[in-house]
Amino acid sequence: MNVREITIAAQDNVITVVETTQTWVLDALATTSSTFDTYRPEAPPLAIFEQLPSPTELIDLSFSFLERLLDTEHAFLTRLVETWSPPAAPEAPSSSDPPGT
Repeated sequence: MNVREITIAAQDNVITVVETTQTWVLDALATTSSTFDTYRPEAPPLAIFEQLPSPTELIDLSFSFLERLLDTEHAFLTRLVETWSPPAAPEAPSSSDPPGT
């Protein structure tokens, strides 16, 4: 395996661990929340909460921003590497090319 393959395999393993952990958390929350539903007090409605985005909208807004931020950083770093990369060496004329071409 080369470095690229090792990196991709490690990244895949991290994603698998995160997804597995998320599944465990969601399953545990589903189990415990159904147990404690009868003990949860009702929150009184407040006018200020009606003006706020829903939790799902907040998640979507946050991730949309983060996607844009990552895209911007990716473009910046790509241009940075291109700027600092040495220029391509000119091709040497082959022995079959006539002089001056």
